[in-house]
Amino acid sequence: MLRLEGWGNPTTTGTGKAAPTNGNKNNAYEGYVSLPGDIDDKDSYEYHFVSAVAKGCTFGVLCNPQFGDDSETILETILPGLQSAVKTLIQKGAQGIIANCGLFMWLHATGVIEHAVDNVMSELAESNKETVYIRPYVKLSSLTTLSSTLATLGVGTAQKKAAASWDPGYCEDTASVCKVVVYTSNGDSCKALLKAIPQLEGLNIITPYDKDKAGDVDKAGDVLVVGLNGVADGEQRPVIGLDGQVGGDSNNGFIAVKNGQPVFYDIVQPYMYVVAKAVKQNYPSVCMAYVECTEVSAYSDTIRTAMQVPVFDPINLANDMIDSANNHNFHQVTHSDRISQIHKTLNMPVNTLIKNNIIDAQPVGESGHSHLNNERKLAIEKQERHIKELGVVKVKRAREIPVKEEPSCKVAKYSAAKG
Repeated sequence: MLRLEGWGNPTTTGTGKAAPTNGNKNNAYEGYVSLPGDIDDKDSYEYHFVSAVAKGCTFGVLCNPQFGDDSETILETILPGLQSAVKTLIQKGAQGIIANCGLFMWLHATGVIEHAVDNVMSELAESNKETVYIRPYVKLSSLTTLSSTLATLGVGTAQKKAAASWDPGYCEDTASVCKVVVYTSNGDSCKALLKAIPQLEGLNIITPYDKDKAGDVDKAGDVLVVGLNGVADGEQRPVIGLDGQVGGDSNNGFIAVKNGQPVFYDIVQPYMYVVAKAVKQNYPSVCMAYVECTEVSAYSDTIRTAMQVPVFDPINLANDMIDSANNHNFHQVTHSDRISQIHKTLNMPVNTLIKNNIIDAQPVGESGHSHLNNERKLAIEKQERHIKELGVVKVKRAREIPVKEEPSCKVAKYSAAKG
């Protein structure tokens, strides 16, 4: 977990400002306490959870649409702290890296995070010859998968052109209806970010307040962005389906997200249902929902129920990375067992398998499958020569080092199930 600098709470996230003695609402301090489902909550995951603060990556910086064009900020403010945090996580054995704010996607859009990880992996390889560090998956925001999802839904210029080439009933107007909604804390920043992502170039990104040429609400965009903070185009406006913002005026409604204060599930959840229902009613063609924000994934199930569509959030993203990073547990059999398996499955005698060139012939008088054994022996010898020439030694991998920081309460249960 890459964490924002200055947002959160020293106790729960190791960031933010400590509460003063006898603190009250007139004293500025941050008191974020996570909910299960929040990206920052260890109980959102069934595996070890470690974190590091990316100094220089503040909420204010990532909300600024001009961030990607400011090379000085990137090189002097963002990159040093980012590389330090990434190095810490890799040394702790992280197999996948996400971030506690979806707007970290700016680091993908600008190429900064890939540069940082490349530098860290090179540095670790040079400085430590005793530990093999395995490059982790790095997907800081659920939005990293958006471009591939859109392609499966027929969204995008190339996809529409392909459909028009074979479908005589193809209609441009029908094909342009909105297919995906993104729920975010800051709609303006998210919209600007989506427009800046190279893989999404040419897409029509809309909000519930955008108008078409006739002055009506635009429903023909490719991706709908719903900001839950009640701000659109820099103006305070009601969230779709509501009279104001999610959570109303409560200090523990969605207004708390920006300030790093605790959110109450029972306050926000009913509002999220109404918003999601309104999105589906006003944009019935939407068939996929994305959750981008730190604290909205706690309501993914609510969105799914209200809209009757799949919902992809940062927790899904983290689970996918962990599953992809681990080796498979397939059981492979010996040559002789494999021959028996083929013989039984195809219902052919071994001599028929040989005659039909399905398996190699066995020399008379020799046990086993000598040709296959010889090929395996040659491959093993080549592997051993390669290791010797490169000076590679067998060492403990970084991810095998025990991790003690922030173990999930579900780890024991998960480990028992795996065992």
